[in-house]
Amino acid sequence: MASPFGLPLPKLTLLTSNPALLPLLSTTASASIAIYEALFFNGLIKASHHDKRSTARTISLWWKTTLPEGLAVILALGLTSTVSGIRAICAFRSGSRERYVAIAGTLFAVGHFLFGPSVARIVQGMAEAYDGLDGIEAKEEARGEIVDERVVGLQGRWLRAHAWRSLVMDGPAVLCFGWLVLG
Repeated sequence: MASPFGLPLPKLTLLTSNPALLPLLSTTASASIAIYEALFFNGLIKASHHDKRSTARTISLWWKTTLPEGLAVILALGLTSTVSGIRAICAFRSGSRERYVAIAGTLFAVGHFLFGPSVARIVQGMAEAYDGLDGIEAKEEARGEIVDERVVGLQGRWLRAHAWRSLVMDGPAVLCFGWLVLG
């Protein structure tokens, strides 16, 4: 088969040789992003001990500006994990251990999104924390400090929820699909 440009298309036998490979790759990518985010935001929390105002504003601005693209990536990975996990379930013989492990891996991948509503409220609080506070007067400095404290506190809550989600959903999904691929 040729592409629209006349070049031969590569065979996707690697992805089709083991039905658990694609969900393993997508859950691993999701878990890798989670590890990076934890390291990044933990560093910002540590930096807040030295300069809370700058750190809090950086956190808020980061969430506000990167949320749409970041959410699209996480949704794409989650959808890929779910659909390819369902494909893996169907590929394994009914009643087999492999099928049960594929079911578990898919449920763990979907379970990542169970944390969505609570995490969304935290993220919204951080992203919108400074809306309407630009150019605050010196007499309102105390109000700005309260907002700074709130943003750093919310980021700490997000990190805790993120750690739990990674430990109870993302990690087990990777382990299930990894076992199916690596045996």
